[in-house]
Amino acid sequence: MSSESFRVRLKRFLKQPFFLILQGLLYRIPFQPVEIALFYLLYNDGLLPRRRAQDHGIGEVREGKPEDIETLTRIENKEETFLKRFKTGEICLVTLVNEKVVGYEWFSMAPGHLEERYRYYFQIPSDTVYGYDAFILPDYRKKGLYYKIHERIWTLLKGLNKRRVMSMIDYGNAPSMGAHRNLGFYPKKIIFYFRFLGFRFFKEKEINGQIN
Repeated sequence: MSSESFRVRLKRFLKQPFFLILQGLLYRIPFQPVEIALFYLLYNDGLLPRRRAQDHGIGEVREGKPEDIETLTRIENKEETFLKRFKTGEICLVTLVNEKVVGYEWFSMAPGHLEERYRYYFQIPSDTVYGYDAFILPDYRKKGLYYKIHERIWTLLKGLNKRRVMSMIDYGNAPSMGAHRNLGFYPKKIIFYFRFLGFRFFKEKEINGQIN
């Protein structure tokens, strides 16, 4: 790595909020004895904004099936995880362009969900579904496909007695936060996570859409 590229990366790193700098430094400690994170729980109460011109986009969205496993694993290699989700009845919406699967998002109607990275378990209200693990191939992003996924999930929810969608976003993930806000999501809670060796601690705080 050249000294110039190192300086550029260091400058970019130091421009981040202090929490992300500290998080990054802790991540670099061998064996990672200490870990911290902040993430948001967001809600959408069914107020999907009117489709904008750019949201008409390309492609289409349909409900995924176990037969899509081979195609889905070409996007991300999670065959065992995807099979387990199908078996437990979770909904997978897939995006297609010219009949090629180029992305997906999963939706859970279980009473709770375990966020695997931090081992954080949270309740899902009975009138709510949890949307997570969304991924669209880079060449097909910002083309209206994510809007179409959420347009489709609200169509499905009308017959399931559900009126809200939840999602989770890491602190500092501005592109994802912007995409969710454009779909009518608002931050409801912020969760602080701390791990020291095998001890984990979580602290929730209601924020009602306000982000400092």
